[in-house]
Amino acid sequence: MKYSVATQLAPTHLRSEDVEERPELERPGPPHGPAPHRGAGVADPMNVLLPRIGAAVWATAILVGSVIPSLEPPSPTFTFQDKLVHAVAYAVLAALCTLSIPRLRHLPAAITSISLAMTYGTLLEITQGLFIPGRSFDLLDIAANAVGSVIGAAIVTRGGRR
Repeated sequence: MKYSVATQLAPTHLRSEDVEERPELERPGPPHGPAPHRGAGVADPMNVLLPRIGAAVWATAILVGSVIPSLEPPSPTFTFQDKLVHAVAYAVLAALCTLSIPRLRHLPAAITSISLAMTYGTLLEITQGLFIPGRSFDLLDIAANAVGSVIGAAIVTRGGRR
């Protein structure tokens, strides 16, 4: 269908053959403009949904592992294995969070994911120190969580998935 100046702006007493047709007024595609293409700014829902579900499940696993009371008293010594477990757990969490933020570009998505993972880890450490028998607040655990979060977000961001 061609749109003319007469059909858009002219008074009703003008006939369409009295007005020049203007092809630039033709509307391509659907009435509200062309459909958006799947590209850089549009995320596939499954590419977002699966990492979000994964992040929620992983965060729940971290929560369960963090709030189970310990039968042994907290060890005052530094254990590399414990810090490695913290770093890996929060690397996975930050990676899944980074993948689940489709509208942000590389650096903002990574910063948001790192912030979420570090806040979550810090709140769990505070909870352990205040409310969980046999558990204690440990700044080195928070540091391991932070290092893991940065590594996880960096792997996803540098890996080309973002």
